[in-house]
Amino acid sequence: MDRPLANPATDMTDQAARGSPALLDLRHLDHQTLNDAKLRRIVLELFLDEAPQYAANLRNAQDRKAWRMAVHTLKGVALNLGAFPLAWLCKDTEAMDLAAGSQGHQAAAEAVSALIDDTATSIRTTLGA
Repeated sequence: MDRPLANPATDMTDQAARGSPALLDLRHLDHQTLNDAKLRRIVLELFLDEAPQYAANLRNAQDRKAWRMAVHTLKGVALNLGAFPLAWLCKDTEAMDLAAGSQGHQAAAEAVSALIDDTATSIRTTLGA
C-alpha cells in the first residue's frame, strides 16, 4: 500500500471527492467481521459514534507525541474498518514532523478531519441512515 503523495493535506481528500479510491472497502470489513451483518453494523455505528472524538484528538494535540498517538490510533481503526484512504492519509501525516499549532499541523488536522467526515457520510449511506 505504499504510494507517494505529493501533498498529503489535499491529495487524498481530492481523490476521495472524485470517488477514487472507495472510502470504505466493505469486502474487507465483511472479512474482519466474519460476514456477520449484525457485527458489521455495530462496528460501523461505533465509528460514527467515535468520529467526532478522533477529529477532536487531532485538533487538540498539544505536542508531537499527542499528534502521533491520535493519528496512529485513527490509522489502526481505519485499517480494521476498511477505510483505506483514511488510513493512508493517517500514515502519511503520522510520518510528518508536525509541531502543535503549526500551519502544517492545522492543515493536516483539517485534511484528516474532512476525510473522517467523508468516511462517516459513506458509512451512513451504507447503513441506510
